[in-house]
Amino acid sequence: MMLKRYPCLLSPFKVGKTVFRNRLFSAPMGLRALQGGEPFPTGAIMETFANRARGGAAMVTLTGISPLPVVSDGEHISYDIYTAHSRHYLAQLAEIIHFHGAKASMEINGASKNPEYSFIPRKAVELANPILEMPEDIMEELAESYAYQSGVLQDLGYDMVMVHMAYRITFGAKFLSPATNKRTDKYGGSVENRARFPLMVFDHIRQRCGRDFLIELRMRVPSRSPTE
Repeated sequence: MMLKRYPCLLSPFKVGKTVFRNRLFSAPMGLRALQGGEPFPTGAIMETFANRARGGAAMVTLTGISPLPVVSDGEHISYDIYTAHSRHYLAQLAEIIHFHGAKASMEINGASKNPEYSFIPRKAVELANPILEMPEDIMEELAESYAYQSGVLQDLGYDMVMVHMAYRITFGAKFLSPATNKRTDKYGGSVENRARFPLMVFDHIRQRCGRDFLIELRMRVPSRSPTE
């Protein structure tokens, strides 16, 4: 019945130079119940995602890359891509996914070294409007942090990244939403202006990783309210 409704579901398709074996994508999952605060994927995590690839998914997306500062809040996975020890485990996970025929992707978030613009999930929600007066040098730093993470993941064998800009949690999402973006300069006031920062992020990733490295964007489905 499924194949009758979606006849192309199991057909391969190509994006750029990347060929996916079908249209089944495994959505990003942190699986924090399988972690104990380790800054790298555990054996249980690796086995879980290996099963997703083994089960036929064309692309398996992980989540958990922690921007600076790398901290564990007791709820979210925080993988540390800034140390060689953790990178070894992340590279091993990509190899396992590839072994079973799937592409490997990782969801990323950017952050500044400035504490006011560091990304800690709860803090990002609590800050009412941190982008209102965000200077352009901080925006450039944030965009470069996305590019740095993407470059590391590319070196570790990942085929693409998913940029998290949903739920008005990340700074990119806050720029996109008229409910949180009240700027009156070129970064606010219209869809085109609110998209300038996300496009800056993509440009930085492209400059570091090249056009063959795929970028996926995670966005929130717009509500009926024009302010959201």
